Amino acid sequence: MAFLHFVSSSDISHQENPYWGLAATNIMTDDQVTGSLTHDSSAFNSSTIESLSRTYCSPFTSSRYWSGSNAHNIGVISNMDFYCNGTNSQKIIDFAVGSWLSEDERCGGLIVTGSDIQQTISQSRFKFNELAGHVRSKGYSEVKGVQEALKQDTNTDLYNPSALFRQCISHSLAVNGITYTEHTNSNYGSGLDGSMSESVDNSTFILRYSYDHVHYIDQVAGDWDMCYGTAVSRSVDGQWAVDNFANSESRAALETDILQDTLDEDYKIYRNYILIGSSSLVYLS
Repeated sequence: MAFLHFVSSSDISHQENPYWGLAATNIMTDDQVTGSLTHDSSAFNSSTIESLSRTYCSPFTSSRYWSGSNAHNIGVISNMDFYCNGTNSQKIIDFAVGSWLSEDERCGGLIVTGSDIQQTISQSRFKFNELAGHVRSKGYSEVKGVQEALKQDTNTDLYNPSALFRQCISHSLAVNGITYTEHTNSNYGSGLDGSMSESVDNSTFILRYSYDHVHYIDQVAGDWDMCYGTAVSRSVDGQWAVDNFANSESRAALETDILQDTLDEDYKIYRNYILIGSSSLVYLS
């Protein structure tokens, strides 16, 4: 994740901040999270946000970013953060991989819990059925969800989607006749382990939740200079980045506002999700 500096758990605990570990919220207090972070795009120009997300992410579907015998079988769930003020102002502030939100509903959480799993899926802000439909359209009969296994860290909830999120994935896939199993990546820090990168048959889709240090897309997500440089490359003269991507000064100013508790009440940080794979991109927000 390429946004802001990282604050250790001794500074802000996971209990104080249910969105702990996320790019723009690493240094937010609980009250700031409640007031300034959302998955609800109803107050924003959602079509513009989707268009900007696709413009930034679509080049990552090129074969140059996917190598190996199973590259066509793998997809990663990425996300983009926007600093928004109503329908007329939205700036990209981060592109990330492996950033997960809790189901806390105080500020437009990712999953809006229903009376049963089907209702939860239908009213949530993540398009579970869209993902399942995409997998089915590609002819896969099985999905393996790859999670991180962090050494010397017992709280993997900070780095992996929640059990409820994975249950929604599993249920939506099952409705579409697709089997879902989970795999804990034993090679964390050095890419997918061999069982996921070398010996997967063509009927299986690898759904990567985890951050992969050796994948170029993740490297972009983990380094601000690469993140912004990629935005500049989206137009010949770099104007697209100037118009749509917060520069380093703006991001520094936002960090200062967070630290000093002076965030503009008219603005919110909106996060969306995108599945990126070889020759495919699915907008999931």
